[in-house]
Amino acid sequence: MKLERGQEVDIYSILDESYDLGFRIKGTYLHGKMQDDYQHDIFSFAEDMSDLEPGEYTIYINGKLCVFFFWNPEDWKGQTVGLIVYGRDYEYHNHAKNLYEIKSVSV
Repeated sequence: MKLERGQEVDIYSILDESYDLGFRIKGTYLHGKMQDDYQHDIFSFAEDMSDLEPGEYTIYINGKLCVFFFWNPEDWKGQTVGLIVYGRDYEYHNHAKNLYEIKSVSV
């Protein structure tokens, strides 16, 4: 699936009964206040995102502005890495953006 700017996207915490391991992108996590709200950092999408290209995606989740920073560092055995943060969670947004820009494999 392709993510469009401003698109509404559904996700589920690993604690939610709708969580689907098949729609999880390994190495992606909720970060900051979003992690607190979902009571966990592990999540899955509501649909298949396995073809998603690395990038910075401005999306809405449950009506809230979010940013999904998604990268694939070559030095980490091909596993994808990414963080979703609330767009207005400035501290964690800046942290996630920095990790995205340097393609870090460690949060």
